Amino acid sequence: MKGASPSETNYPYLLTEDRSQLGDGAQARQARFLAQIESLSNQASFLAFGIALLLPWNATLAAMDYFVEIFPLYKPASSFLLAVSIPMLGMQVVSFALQNIISPQVKLIGGLLLGTVISIAITIVPQIIKNQAQCYYIVLGLMIGQGCAIAFLQSSLYGIAGVSGKLTNKLMVGIGLGGVTMNVLRIICMATLDSNDASAKVFFSIASAYLLLCTILSVIFVRSQSKAMQFAQSDSFLNLNMSEGHKSRNDSLGQFKQVKQQQESLVNRSIKVYKVIYPFALAVTLTYAIQYTYFPGVILTYPVTFIHQFKWFAIGAITVQNVTDTLGRLTAGLVQCPRSLFFILCLSRLVFVATYTLFYLDIAPDFFRNDVFIVISLIIFGVSCGYLGSLGMQMGTTPICGDQGLAGTILGFHLTLGISIGSLFGWAFYT
Repeated sequence: MKGASPSETNYPYLLTEDRSQLGDGAQARQARFLAQIESLSNQASFLAFGIALLLPWNATLAAMDYFVEIFPLYKPASSFLLAVSIPMLGMQVVSFALQNIISPQVKLIGGLLLGTVISIAITIVPQIIKNQAQCYYIVLGLMIGQGCAIAFLQSSLYGIAGVSGKLTNKLMVGIGLGGVTMNVLRIICMATLDSNDASAKVFFSIASAYLLLCTILSVIFVRSQSKAMQFAQSDSFLNLNMSEGHKSRNDSLGQFKQVKQQQESLVNRSIKVYKVIYPFALAVTLTYAIQYTYFPGVILTYPVTFIHQFKWFAIGAITVQNVTDTLGRLTAGLVQCPRSLFFILCLSRLVFVATYTLFYLDIAPDFFRNDVFIVISLIIFGVSCGYLGSLGMQMGTTPICGDQGLAGTILGFHLTLGISIGSLFGWAFYT
């Protein structure tokens, strides 16, 4: 690619440039390129990456009964979420500021590798450190590292998938499946192994093995996409050399606008995109803030009467939450509500603030305490989060935003912001 800087030839920027103003010839080349990045193998890869994205946290969440058992003097259901989410938010800011320096490929591979190492450490530390306080604070430190690893993955994957609704949907569905898979695996370990300690070791070992496999897959993915970049170059997809006399005036005008856009600063482009997508960004933040204010901490404090052991209630409630969340994500890929209704539905979830606050203050009406009501509210809580969160990500990354990859990165940040706000509120007001 003659005349292009190294940063302009990097694969991520092939995916994130705004090409809405290109001429017919360039749009045809873009369509062929998008068809390649939306290949079945890439969709399968993003489904696998989605499962791995929150796998360290999903594994921790699924084994929360284990951490409550070994750390009885602490409140890991709230403190662990806070330890993951706050560093995750801060590292996403750093990652965004350095996105022209650190490529998404490096963040993808590095994030998965760091998550693998931390998962292995979480498996080992409780076995070798018997002092409860020391063990707790070391694991708490590992949770901070876990948040940083997730931030690297989010800033990479949301940005790359932003230009494709198919990849975005596969990523979001994978996140939901990751939670369901971890819960099913945890149930199997608990049912087949007598010792909770032994089941936790097997459980975290399997999770670590999957993350290691995804790290290898990410290397293969990055190398395969370098071939796609060569294809794009040979097809003159981004050729800015205007010496070819047969190029149409529309193509020339489109490429001129493309060059002009490349010259704009990241901040200016971010402001332009944000002005278009901010309603969806704020809706995503609200959705996840409500979710993580009450889950898992508050929800796990009110067991149903038909489950007598806390460990089975905890894994049952978390499994229901993850299954319903995944169903919501799958539904978002099939049925999209009108935009006006989308915002109304996001605001309607504020009813859960009243419901779960009444539970926490122990002043809820008697019918709120009925097992049927508790289960139904948990199902609606999960489905609505998965559906509205995924729909907000998809609606906010349509071509109208101007730069779909950048929009995906911004929305990913707002998703993390919602988790951080929710975990902070849950820790401050409900523990």
